[in-house]
Amino acid sequence: MYFNKLKIKDKILLSIILGLIVTLLSIGIVVNLQFNNFLEEKNVDLAGLKMEVLTAIVITFIVISVLLTVIMLRLSNYISKGLAKVTFGLKQLATGDLTIRLDVEKQDEFGVLYQAFNKSVKEQSVLVNKILEDAESLLLYSEILSASTEEGNAAIETTNQLIESMSASIQEVSASGEEVTSFAEESTAQTQSGKENMVKTVSMMEEINQKVKATVDLIKELNSNSEEIGGIIELITNVADQTNLLALNAAIEAARAGEHGQGFTVVAEEIRELAEETTKATVNVKRLIDNTRMNSKQVIEAIKEVEEKTQEGQSITENTNQIFTQIEEASEETTIQIEQIAYGAQDLANDSEALVVAAKDIDNMSQEINNSSNELQNKANDLKSLVSSFVLEDKVAVTKWSDKYKVGVEKIDEQHKGIFERANYLLDAYKNQSSEKDIEEVMDFLADYIDKHFREEEEIQRKYEYPDYENHKGIHHKFENKVKEVIADYKHSNVKVTSLMKLNKMVTGWLIEHIKREDQKLAKHIKDSQKS
Repeated sequence: MYFNKLKIKDKILLSIILGLIVTLLSIGIVVNLQFNNFLEEKNVDLAGLKMEVLTAIVITFIVISVLLTVIMLRLSNYISKGLAKVTFGLKQLATGDLTIRLDVEKQDEFGVLYQAFNKSVKEQSVLVNKILEDAESLLLYSEILSASTEEGNAAIETTNQLIESMSASIQEVSASGEEVTSFAEESTAQTQSGKENMVKTVSMMEEINQKVKATVDLIKELNSNSEEIGGIIELITNVADQTNLLALNAAIEAARAGEHGQGFTVVAEEIRELAEETTKATVNVKRLIDNTRMNSKQVIEAIKEVEEKTQEGQSITENTNQIFTQIEEASEETTIQIEQIAYGAQDLANDSEALVVAAKDIDNMSQEINNSSNELQNKANDLKSLVSSFVLEDKVAVTKWSDKYKVGVEKIDEQHKGIFERANYLLDAYKNQSSEKDIEEVMDFLADYIDKHFREEEEIQRKYEYPDYENHKGIHHKFENKVKEVIADYKHSNVKVTSLMKLNKMVTGWLIEHIKREDQKLAKHIKDSQKS
């Protein structure tokens, strides 16, 4: 029990001493037996010689024991110090201190052990630092994903409302399409009836036109007869005038004859009166004929106007008939198209219902993604808290600037620092849901800043003859184009959250992958160039 309580070095020392004692005793016993046999054979005084030999053996044993004890003490002390150093390092390592390093003074077994310990701790430090960076990156991405899913949920909710509204509108369109189809069919029937009536109207207008032409011909003939009657009346008037003149002459001659001519005077007077009445009658008849002729001319003019209007009406009726024909054809085509629209609207309504179901599924999936991102964020925080317990030499947050990232050129380092600041500002604007104007201003500044920085960094690479210049320049150009493309998408897109999420991931990835890693190769090249 007491032996188990001893320290390792004491156990080793005690074991060595006991081993030496046992070994020396065994040697002494063997030597003593051999020596006794030798003396007995030679008949020597055994008692005196035995005492001398025993004394020599004891002295030798004591000297050897002292020497071995000194050697073992020194060896034990060396081993104890080495083990104590390793124990101290392991204790510090157990507390999470990855900065501990053991001084290597000699290239012996302990020196090799110290080097292996230091290498192991360094590798653990690099590994833990990488885990910490990845945890912070994971935390950052989970925050972006969480914010994005929240925005996505809002967009999906709005989309669901729009889809439901669209579905209702489509149902109304479908119902309206059926009503319009019914109206179109009724309109087609009415158009067909109107077309038939127009055909009858055209026929009637043709008959009226023929009747008007016949009437015009009759009136013209009547007018011609009136003119002939007028000529006859004029002839009668002339005859009456001549008769009246002859009667007057006869009366004069009868007056000259005296009593023998009185009878002739009476006859002449009667003839004269008859001639005057005839003249009056012919004047009345002429007046009537003139009125008839005048009225006939007016009737002819009116009938001509009627004929023109009839012909115009006939032309209009024929055009109207053609229009009715076109309307009928258009109505039939419209009916077909409306039926197709109605069928399409019904299909679209069915599809929209399926779309609503799918949108709800997407909404549920988005909720699951949001829950998963929150869980991921919690796990990332737990991992970060766990890893943060380690003491690291170069522990740096993902989006925080550190002198570790300096490339050795003040201008470039200041620009890198500015990119970190603007990237963090953009992330904060995204998380805090800042206004579109503020976000666009940050985007434009970031794009201009990156462009200026790339040009100056490439100039420095040429100055120091950086061997990976062309590849580095290509990476710059590709990233710059992507940034401009995403910014343009953000400005012109109605769904801005997607573009903003892309830009945040790109910038964050640039900070992690390029500035923290790729640019460090440039920094090493510049430092090596400055040394040489």
